[in-house]
Amino acid sequence: MNKFLNFFSKLFLLFSFIIFIFILYKYKIYNFSKLDSSSLKYFYFFGLIFLFSVIFYFTNNKFREKLFLVSLSILFSLYLFEGYLVFNQYKSSVKYHAKKNDKFYDDRSRYGYFLERSKENPNIVVSLPPFVIHREYFRNPNFFSLLPLGGLSKKQTIFCNESGSFVEYLSDRYGFNNPDKEWDKTQHILLLGDSYVHGVCVNEANSISGNLRSKINSNELGIINLGQRGNGPLSELATLIEYITITNPEKIFWFYYEGNDLKNLRYENRIHFIKNYLEQKDYTQNLIKSQKLIDDYLHDTLNARLEFEKRTFHYLKEHKFLVFLKLKRLRDSLKKIQFKKEKKNYNKEIIEFKKILKKANNIIKKSNAEFYFVYIPSFNRLNGYELADEGEEYYQKIEKIVGDLNIEFLDLNKELSMLVNDKKSLFPFGLPKHFNSKGYQHISQILINKFFQ
Repeated sequence: MNKFLNFFSKLFLLFSFIIFIFILYKYKIYNFSKLDSSSLKYFYFFGLIFLFSVIFYFTNNKFREKLFLVSLSILFSLYLFEGYLVFNQYKSSVKYHAKKNDKFYDDRSRYGYFLERSKENPNIVVSLPPFVIHREYFRNPNFFSLLPLGGLSKKQTIFCNESGSFVEYLSDRYGFNNPDKEWDKTQHILLLGDSYVHGVCVNEANSISGNLRSKINSNELGIINLGQRGNGPLSELATLIEYITITNPEKIFWFYYEGNDLKNLRYENRIHFIKNYLEQKDYTQNLIKSQKLIDDYLHDTLNARLEFEKRTFHYLKEHKFLVFLKLKRLRDSLKKIQFKKEKKNYNKEIIEFKKILKKANNIIKKSNAEFYFVYIPSFNRLNGYELADEGEEYYQKIEKIVGDLNIEFLDLNKELSMLVNDKKSLFPFGLPKHFNSKGYQHISQILINKFFQ
């Protein structure tokens, strides 16, 4: 045992020293003051490992043996728990439920899917909703001369996969998820919202707008889906202001998702481009006339987004064993631990939301369109589970704001609960994802019954 421990201590010291020197070189430790928190985290971790290896090497054999056994036990326990977390995560995944139900499941990352599809269509792109650009904005706000509210125009776009297969759509002239001809019709129905309006993650024909389009089936009435994944109320106001000018709206639907709209509004308040739509009377970026510039910018952003997906989501799928060795699930779980859980306070955002909806209401009144507010419940509310930040308090405040403005309020929680017994059937394999095709079909039928009869 002593010979083994002597050999192991030397090997451990050499290995930890090499790794530590590599970390110093990689993060250019000679300029320590400029290291970010992520770099510092790795530096401290491997510094401690190196320090531990030095202690292990110079201690006596008896103590070294005890230290080795304790360390081995701890390491074994950590990986045992990591294995449990991996299995537990798998059991709650779409992949597990698809296989359990003998359904097809495409196990590729979106980046992997893009690589294959780009061989068939070199011009295909992945969706670049505004929140992707927002992240770049926070890094370098002075770089931007405008901020897009749609995606790349007239491109076959890879969207997402929540039901087992990847979904694509052909974007319209402004980068939204519509057949382009809808813009040329004489009257329009406008849908404002986030990912639920955008159509995550179903084919365009099965989205809310696609269902409405097939049910109404009009050559004169265009259904315009202005939703984008990650939108909050300020982005939706901005989208209304930019695109209402080129439509002849008969009805406008504002979809509010209780799960994250107030949270999204909090970070949108930090972006002056979209904050200006609320604070300045006639503010506009003239995005309708800037689509070429938007497309050029988004094309430049596309490669950076693909590189990001390659080193994150794609890496996780392609290097499962390395991810396991790094104890990723355990580390992610530790980050989520809150010793004292504090309920998030969105009262400031509620006040801001009232201003946003009031301004939207005034704009819509001038267009002589009918205005409807559609409240989308979270998975937890719809299925009777405990609510998180989207508690009853904020539901009541939102409902009051809408009522005070004399806007018709449609609560999809109540409507779907009356219509469907098994609410989990409205989601992919009953999991807390976005609605599936069945869910969107029911929502569109509710809208037809309420507002188109």
